[in-house]
Formats: sequence, structure tokens, C-alpha cells
Amino acid sequence: MKSALGIIRFVRINAICMVVAYSHALPSLATPKLPTVIETTKDRAVMQLVPEGTFTYGIKKHIRNQTLQKLKTPELDVFESQFDEKEAHLPDYYIDKYEVTNRQYSDFLEDTGHGIPKFWNSKIYNEPNQPVVGVSWDDAFTYAKWAGKRLPTEEEWEKAARGTDGNLWPWGNKPSGQKYNGRAQQNFRPVDVGSYENGASPYGVMDMAGNVYEMTTGKWINGNYAMRGGSFLNSGAHSMTTFRWALKGQESTEYLGFRCVLDSDVIKVRAIAFKSIHTVSVQGNWGVIFGGDKSLKEAKHEVTTAAKQKGLRDAAIYHRKGSYRSVVTATDRTTANRLLADAKKHRVDAYIVKMSSWCPMVTEKMDHFVCSDY
Repeated sequence: MKSALGIIRFVRINAICMVVAYSHALPSLATPKLPTVIETTKDRAVMQLVPEGTFTYGIKKHIRNQTLQKLKTPELDVFESQFDEKEAHLPDYYIDKYEVTNRQYSDFLEDTGHGIPKFWNSKIYNEPNQPVVGVSWDDAFTYAKWAGKRLPTEEEWEKAARGTDGNLWPWGNKPSGQKYNGRAQQNFRPVDVGSYENGASPYGVMDMAGNVYEMTTGKWINGNYAMRGGSFLNSGAHSMTTFRWALKGQESTEYLGFRCVLDSDVIKVRAIAFKSIHTVSVQGNWGVIFGGDKSLKEAKHEVTTAAKQKGLRDAAIYHRKGSYRSVVTATDRTTANRLLADAKKHRVDAYIVKMSSWCPMVTEKMDHFVCSDY
């Protein structure tokens, strides 16, 4: 968290900053590439990318009934509200890896003066890393807006929970009371978010089954907002990725929380704005360094200028040992020598390095890379 917060000083996109780690094989970015993981600055939340594509949404009636029979669960009317199976398509989006916690909600309260949740002073529900409960839909909408995000649609929630293969539970199609905070665990209260790592969804999103129900923007049969995922009070049938329910009113409860989503366009727009200095070359075994140490401002100017020169359009900025360098990478020494000749037309003190030694691990920020393990 500390290192991520350091990035906030420079990159802001509606209070968003990107953090992603790579091995040194860097792909070509003809268009801005979305990182798999980002961290938002205002609410200090880790978010997972859910890539664009088609997924199985809903459940076939006979599959639902067979599953209820295996779980020895009565076929109550509430199960009829699950959507019939179909193929659905969604664009890229990000979703909070964890449910919003009391710690995060406390930052929101302090920043806005918003009213405290119903169970805020209860020792059972107010530990810092427990999901916040006792909040209404209006509270959650307001929080999401404050954080620069929004609440998920039911489609977004379900895809993040089950992936593209139609999992009945986040971890697969076999029920397990050991992989989530449900009735079988007998905690009878929310636990710290992320406590059940084996219950992660295919995208690495935690607690999509159990712990607390989660709000969505979908409408249930009574016109109220639908909630998903089950809670610490529920067993397998109510924690399926397709199960949906709603309260009679929009009141708050001790078993209902939420998480947020972020449209990927927020990230893409910012990346396009930095295209001239955010483009990374092909996988690089060799690097051509444009001379000595520079400030970030100087490096930006140099990369922008180099991008206009033939052969140097894929130059990027690297931060190493406290200074910024302009670098273009190559997969072989012959290409590196050619690039060096071009670079020397721009900087006579340009030189070649072996990237695996000079920058063995690289972390991508919005407009430059940070070397580590050198």
C-alpha cells in the first residue's frame, strides 16, 4: 500500500492510479494495454480487470433444480427469480477485489461527513477489515460516487463471480462449505475480507460467495434492487453465482454490503493521453539508453522527440536508482546496434545494456516504468 500511495502524487484519473508488475518480457503496446490489477487512490482499493468478452449468464432450469436436489434445498419461489441461461457480452471493466471495508468507509465518512451506518458502533461488525454493513443503497451509491466508481450491474457482478465457463460457485461447480464464510463455518458474522483464498473467482475476486450479500443496480421482482452472493447466514444454494434476492424495502441489514466497479474507459482515456510516452517496445533483451541521468520532465521531452525519429518510436521512460532514463529495447544485439546508431544521432552518449541485468524486474506506472532488483 505504501508504494502504491506514492504513485498518487503524479497520476490521477478521477482519483485512479494504476499499479501492475511484470517480468521483463514486455509486450508491444500498439494501443494502450489495460493492466490486470489497479489500485484506486481515494478509497485505497485493489481492483481486478474483467476482460471484454462473452460469458454464460443465468442458469438452465433443470440445472438449477438438479443442484437444489443435490444440496437438499427445497425449491422455494425465490429460486425462480434466477435468470434463464443465455450468452451475454460485456466490455472491459474493473471490480473491487474485496468488499468495501469499514476502514475504507471510515475514510469516506471523514471526508464527506456522511451519516454512520446502523451497526457502526457494534463490536461484532466494526472491525477495520470486515466488510461494512448496515448501509443502505443510497449510502452505497454515494460512496461509489465519492470513490469515482459505481455499483455493479447484475451482469458485471455475475461475470466477475463465475468467469466465462458458467461456474455455479466462484471456485467451480462442486459445492464446498470450506471455501467461503457461510453457515457451515458457523462464524455467524462477517469476517475480514479475503479470509477464504480458496474461494476466489476465476478473476481473483474474493468473497463473491458468502460473508455478506452485495448490492447491484439490477431490479428484483418487487422493484427493489437485487443483491447477490449470499452471506454468513447462508448455505450453498443461496451462495451460487446465479442466485439473486432482494429485501422487502431498501433498508440496511447486518448481512448486506457492497463492492464497486470502474469503467475501463477511465483508464483507456488516460493512457491514450500519454500515448507518446507510454508506448513500450517489443520484448527486450537489450536496451539502448539515451545517455545520462535526467529528471522526469527531461525524459518526457526526450522520449517525445525520439518518437518522431525513425526507429525510435517505441522509446519509453525507465526510473532506476533515483533517476529517469529514456530507453528503447530490442530482442537481439544486431537490432540494438542499429537502434544505438539512431540514438546517437539524438544523444552522442547513448549506450547499450543487457536489460536482464540493468532492469530485471519492472513495474508499470501510467507514464513510465520503475526498475527493481538491480
